[in-house]
Amino acid sequence: MQLDPADQAAFERIAARVSGEIARLGPALRELAGERLARLLEGEFSQIVALLPRWLSDLAPLDEERCDQLGCAGLYAWWYGQIIDDILDGAERPEALPAAQLALLRAIDAYRELGLLAGEPWGDLLARTDASAEAYAHELAPRPVDPAGVTDEQLACWTPELIIERASPAGFVVTAQLALAAPPNAAALQADLDGALRCLMGARQIADDASDWLADLKAGQLNYVSAGLIRHFRRHTAPAERGELTLERLAGYELGAEPYWEEVVRTYEELCDAAQARLAAYGPCRLRALIERQRTHDRAVFRRMRERREALRLAFTGVVGGA
Repeated sequence: MQLDPADQAAFERIAARVSGEIARLGPALRELAGERLARLLEGEFSQIVALLPRWLSDLAPLDEERCDQLGCAGLYAWWYGQIIDDILDGAERPEALPAAQLALLRAIDAYRELGLLAGEPWGDLLARTDASAEAYAHELAPRPVDPAGVTDEQLACWTPELIIERASPAGFVVTAQLALAAPPNAAALQADLDGALRCLMGARQIADDASDWLADLKAGQLNYVSAGLIRHFRRHTAPAERGELTLERLAGYELGAEPYWEEVVRTYEELCDAAQARLAAYGPCRLRALIERQRTHDRAVFRRMRERREALRLAFTGVVGGA
């Protein structure tokens, strides 16, 4: 993500604060965590979670130091979630768990210093964590996945609501920001900002799943897009023609399933529209700009995927349009 100079400086300041804390650890944990933190800081979403308090200050103003503190807490919380997610996906080794524990405890300590570990903010964080854990439990239940053997019931749980709930702890930044800023319209802001972020997180995950569905399925993992593609195959292929649904056959089916991909993009766009509708009453703000930047980026991704399918259909069948 291209940041303006002020945002870039703020991100570098937050990253330096977290990196400095890791540098003061004992040598073994410092080596284990430092390498992973460096990779984390290269990711676009690390910029988003670190800078969200700064961007939300358009509507719930906080001073720079408070924004940095919340940004550090959010970065630590994201780091914890990312390590756990990578371990569950097989992209990270269990040996990374000490780094995850460290990140979680540092996030909690940062929230403690801000006075957020009591009353409504703490209850809100617990509720979000419970919702996320429940969503992950649904996701993990059918692993490893065989496309031929996955049941309709297992596929049915993959809804936009599931992936939104899985990311629900990210919305705690809204609760934290409003608890600290105490704007006069806090109740309305809570509903609208939280709603906008939930839709944005869901849209981002759909775009990620669209890019990763085949790699995930090769690793024995369903995601939102692959689950929907299997449902589409079963719904639109006559029973006598289905045969055994192998990974290779599903990859071939995907090339011609343009109506399904239109459905994926439509759901993505509806979530972005819903996010913007939540913010319409507040005029121009940086959260609205973030949503539009994300939409512009993901539309380009979807376009490249469509062009790839078109090229492969033409190469293999000579047919331009999809089924």
